[in-house]
Amino acid sequence: HRGEGAVEHLAAQQVLDPLVVLPRLGGPPRVVLQRADRACGGLGQRVLLRLAEACVELDDHEAAGEALLRVTALVPNSHDLQPDHRERLEAVRSQMLRRMDEATAHYRALVTRKPRDAGTLVDLGRVQESAGQLADARRSYEQAIAINERYATAQLRRAGILAAENDRTALE
Repeated sequence: HRGEGAVEHLAAQQVLDPLVVLPRLGGPPRVVLQRADRACGGLGQRVLLRLAEACVELDDHEAAGEALLRVTALVPNSHDLQPDHRERLEAVRSQMLRRMDEATAHYRALVTRKPRDAGTLVDLGRVQESAGQLADARRSYEQAIAINERYATAQLRRAGILAAENDRTALE
């Protein structure tokens, strides 16, 4: 099946960028989650958190909730999670509840701990973008690009904001 080897590889590497991985694997997030789980004999907490983020990004809150419940089943007490995973868990929960200020604060805390992590800067930008903080989101994407100029997701999202800013300027 198309993508089956990709699921195994990505799950093994624990590399899951929502905008890059899900379209390549095909199918709705819930199906991807089930395939990845079968391929790997159980997903780890980090992978499940990234899948929950992907599902939130795709407005599939049911699948995101399922992934978060599975994290909770693996680690019932969130204080037993590594600090970065705990922060990410809280960020995803906040996103699901549409508490974007809280989600932004959690991602900012992650960026503070790992300022050279382009992926976390993109995650921060996504939440800022969802909250309508386009200038902040653009800056987050630009920081990610400064770290990794070939980061396609950061480039794409920044371009989308620049296009929206140009459209807004043209209307004025």
